[in-house]
Amino acid sequence: MRTTIPRHFPLLAATALCLVVGGGVEANIDRPRPGLRHASGSVEDLIERLLSALEARDRKALSQLRVDKAEYLRLILPGTAQPGEPAKRYSSNLRRFAWDMLDSKCKFWESTLLNTFGGKDLTVDSFDYREGVKEYAGYTAYRQLELQLRDATGEVQELRTGSVVEIDGRYKFISWVRD
Repeated sequence: MRTTIPRHFPLLAATALCLVVGGGVEANIDRPRPGLRHASGSVEDLIERLLSALEARDRKALSQLRVDKAEYLRLILPGTAQPGEPAKRYSSNLRRFAWDMLDSKCKFWESTLLNTFGGKDLTVDSFDYREGVKEYAGYTAYRQLELQLRDATGEVQELRTGSVVEIDGRYKFISWVRD
């Protein structure tokens, strides 16, 4: 007697193998969501790290305070959906364009921040979010941070930046751009 293997058998076998080896569908459910690297535990800590990076004129430390390309493409861009809605999907061209535009503007603003506030010993008098706080499906945005700072001579200076993101109680700047 001749046994015939159905055409779809290899697909079924591969699926079964993945479920056995991979632990089944449940293995993906328990996988932790990727978070923000180099993030702060509070907005106040993030602001202190910002002021320290500026005082030290440390461009690398300043850059680490904002989301990087992987975080932007994996967390920020898809997470802009309204709460309860599925993650947004964008074409690779649009994703690349959005990141390149944001990153180039942020690099410009990093230079501006370092030239304007670099080397100064600054303390925070107060801060506020010019455009409030907004909940998205993937994160909370604290929009358009405004800092009232005092330098070593007592003079008050204002520093305006872009928005701060909070994911799982961790904070980073989305951008330095304040438009």
